[in-house]
Amino acid sequence: MLAARVMKKVLSGRADCAQIRQARTRVRPGNCTLGSQSVVVLTIRETATEKPGTPSRHHEQHHFQSRGSSSSARAAVTAQCPDYSDYAQQKHQPFSAGKYQLSYMRPEPACRTFNSSVVEDTIASMQSVIKDPDLYRIFQNSFPNSLDTAVKWKGVAANNSEEELTFLITGDINAMWLRDSANQMQSYLPLVTANSSKDSLASLYRGVINLQARYVLEAPHCNSFQPPVESGIGPSVNQVLPDVFTPNVSNDTVFECKYELDSLAAFLEISTNYYQATGDIDFFRKFQWVDAVNTVIATTEALLVGTYASNGSVNVLPYTWERTTTSATETLDNSGRGNPVQDGTGLIRSAFRPSDDSWVSFYAPDLASN
Repeated sequence: MLAARVMKKVLSGRADCAQIRQARTRVRPGNCTLGSQSVVVLTIRETATEKPGTPSRHHEQHHFQSRGSSSSARAAVTAQCPDYSDYAQQKHQPFSAGKYQLSYMRPEPACRTFNSSVVEDTIASMQSVIKDPDLYRIFQNSFPNSLDTAVKWKGVAANNSEEELTFLITGDINAMWLRDSANQMQSYLPLVTANSSKDSLASLYRGVINLQARYVLEAPHCNSFQPPVESGIGPSVNQVLPDVFTPNVSNDTVFECKYELDSLAAFLEISTNYYQATGDIDFFRKFQWVDAVNTVIATTEALLVGTYASNGSVNVLPYTWERTTTSATETLDNSGRGNPVQDGTGLIRSAFRPSDDSWVSFYAPDLASN
């Protein structure tokens, strides 16, 4: 195939941009600079012939690693791709053929944050299942959205090149929620199979689990986190006036530290999902997963304590949290302890609900489902 021949020339350094265009390929990072000093990851995708106006379907994906500076190449790619929050404000052709003529909202392939041939094949196969063109367009836009826009960074730990990490953001907020990132990955769970490739959905799962394990160990009471240091992405500011909470954690690590029981449960849930889909038990013996699970157990057991001791004195609670706000649901009363709770109930207190609103004591739905 012509694309395969061009690919060999790229590896040998003999391909030029004209040859790549002739092969009807896309080059990632999106420019056509083939020098080893400027292109770090070069991806060529062979595209099948499609009907006019139909987005291309990608069948083959190949990655090449050069000797250049990864930070400069990634910065060049980012500069060429519009911010999705801006991109999503505009309509894009082709429009759906149905009554509502819905816009095509996926970024260009070179600007997608993660590409999966399995997901692309699934999207294509669903066109014959979802007969209504408007409904199909909604599926086409929404199903891959987390992969298209939210994999802010994917790499490996600084101290272990085998430990995959995936920083998966929530919407337009440059932070990773334990609960949200676990739920975002669930969309692709039916497509996950055992696969050691770092370009696979299984790898994406491993990366999320490993990074969540790190976060749990660093700050088990917190719900959302800043980018890992390996990513080179700086921390974001959440509140103008910093929240006051114990145990204290640096804002360079944590984006928000609302203790929600479902955040820890989400880490266990995505771990279970990955194991059930792949049977990859060896993965959990590596890195920090076992230590993180032990931290989950210790953290929840510590929150069995009541507000007051039997003699009426105030117990030292393992977690308190306060925010300067005009909304009662955005802070905890009683000097950050929350409403008083009885000792000895066997229930684990949760300071906040999954909605991030403060809760009075024990959140029964979390306890029932987890």
